[in-house]
Amino acid sequence: MKKNLIALLLVSMMTVTSVMAAEATNSVSRWLDNASSKVSQTEKSITAKTNAKKQELEAKKKANAQAKAQKKADFDKKVAAQKKANEEASAARKQKVEEKKKLWKQLISE
Repeated sequence: MKKNLIALLLVSMMTVTSVMAAEATNSVSRWLDNASSKVSQTEKSITAKTNAKKQELEAKKKANAQAKAQKKADFDKKVAAQKKANEEASAARKQKVEEKKKLWKQLISE
């Protein structure tokens, strides 16, 4: 009796394991595996695309900031050059005025 009971138990355990193995290879299981793999691939591609867009946006922001800084530097140089030119022109005008004053003084004193 014990031998028969042990044999029956072993057969039932083998049947359960074979059913579990069969379930893993059944069409529904394969469909679920395919669906889950497609979802994970889609998630990976979406993550990769978003990361690429973020990097692209950061690169554009950096490029814009550099361009803005360059424009500001160029403008500052231009303003400084204009200021220097104005000062030189003013100095030249003052020198001419002084020369004319000297000439007038010479003419008057003679």
